[in-house]
Amino acid sequence: MRDHRHHITTNSTAPRAARGATCIDVLVGLGCATLLAGAALPLLGAMGSASGEARSLSNLRTLAAANEAYGATFDGRQYTAIPEDAGLVNGSCEQYLLTIACPPPHVLGDAPNGFEYGYYLSPMGFCAPFGYPGTCANWVVYKPLTLSGVNAGFGSFRLPNARAFNTFVDGRFYSDTFYSPNDTATATKCAPHRDAGVDFDLNPSGVAFSSYCFSPAAMHNPMTLSASGYVNPDSYADAYVSPPVSACVHPDLKTRMIEHNWNYRAPAQGNINFAGGIEPWYFNASASASSQSIFFDGHVGRIRTATAVEDDAAAQASSGVGLWHRGTPLGAAGYFGNQSFDGTLNSHSILTIDGILGRDVLTPQ
Repeated sequence: MRDHRHHITTNSTAPRAARGATCIDVLVGLGCATLLAGAALPLLGAMGSASGEARSLSNLRTLAAANEAYGATFDGRQYTAIPEDAGLVNGSCEQYLLTIACPPPHVLGDAPNGFEYGYYLSPMGFCAPFGYPGTCANWVVYKPLTLSGVNAGFGSFRLPNARAFNTFVDGRFYSDTFYSPNDTATATKCAPHRDAGVDFDLNPSGVAFSSYCFSPAAMHNPMTLSASGYVNPDSYADAYVSPPVSACVHPDLKTRMIEHNWNYRAPAQGNINFAGGIEPWYFNASASASSQSIFFDGHVGRIRTATAVEDDAAAQASSGVGLWHRGTPLGAAGYFGNQSFDGTLNSHSILTIDGILGRDVLTPQ
């Protein structure tokens, strides 16, 4: 891990030694905020272009190759940010720091001022370089997906462009590969940094998260989202051991990464209204939405939300078990179902039953 101490300065007029970003700094409107009810519904519009769709498809193929390179480097494993032995202390950040180790920071990147930005842990500061604001509130950025509390719905699955993974792309947080041209709200937010070709810089309104995300269900131990019932991942030792890619039972039916934001033929972007910020509509916000996805066999295909809903109903009729979990602390609405554009409730890829052992559709896409 880089030694940050050489950035320390005693000159009070100089920038503070590149900061460990806190939740409040960078999770504006998401991880550290509760949802605002009653977001205004926009008129439907044909947002997004065929050229933008083709570019997004190219991005996903690049990300599929990056996943392969990551696995080749880490013994066939998937990307993970949380220490895999975190379950030994019931997923407690404080206990992990006190009894096991100080994990490396979750680094986003280097800003033009020469400072490194990232999420640092420990309110006592003993795991963060001197002068850096460390806090266990940032543990939410390490866990694959937080399922309860004010940070529910957020996790490391939303940060494929963090340094731990972007190293396998081109080494930049604001690389074009992490943003779909049709994701207009996000593209506008991060445009100054992308156009300048910088690694990372902090937006006044917070981080511009990638248009794409990992499947957090696949990043968890399959027991968490078992068909037999939900099990709190903080209740067993192996909860955060990221399953190897080879564990996937239905590699042509289980998504590995998806277009998280509704990028093509979406309503006017930027209308999911979170406290403190505006987010694009998500991939599951309507039956008419669809998301290009990387599957575990490496191919890229499109999942229509309507298809996922139909397949889930067929699975329930056949076996009594659907394709995504309804029993988590997120409730029956699942992953931001209360922000659905048309009342469609769908959590494919996010809450897949049995995680990496499950499937998100019934036939190859």
